[in-house]
Amino acid sequence: MMSDSLDQHATAVERSASDVRLGDVFCCARIRLKAEVSNKRRLIEVLSKLFANGSKHVMNKDTVFRSLLERENLGSTCVGNGVMIPHSRLHSLPAPMGAIVGIEPPLDVDADDGKPVSLACGLLVPADCSDLHIRVLARLAEGFAEHGLNRRLLKAADEAEVFDQLLQFDNEMLHQ
Repeated sequence: MMSDSLDQHATAVERSASDVRLGDVFCCARIRLKAEVSNKRRLIEVLSKLFANGSKHVMNKDTVFRSLLERENLGSTCVGNGVMIPHSRLHSLPAPMGAIVGIEPPLDVDADDGKPVSLACGLLVPADCSDLHIRVLARLAEGFAEHGLNRRLLKAADEAEVFDQLLQFDNEMLHQ
């Protein structure tokens, strides 16, 4: 079964920039809605636990936490409209992984646009996959900025519907 998952992710790595599939990166096990977090550090802890617990391969939540926090300390990953995309590269990671946290109440993190964050999409990619890292970040940013993906995800009733919205977005981008 792990082999099937890795094969699926290997397929995602081989796709072109316009063919990135969020459904290959995210899964229901790494989605949490209505998380109450008091600060950015706590948010990154929640994301780290989702990555560690929702992974088919061994992943240390402390390593993920340090990696995401180090990147966040370099500069905010807020992309506007109440969204942030904490991201990092890990040497031990065989394939890209995403996690989503819906935040209630929204968290003030001093975003450039002044809006509190309601949605965090964490992203981890293998250390040697710079191009894929950029492509997935670009797909997410495009979805949030131009296609209202953040509103769609926040309106979802549960984690399965969040994942369905990601799949629907993938299909819409495929047919554009």
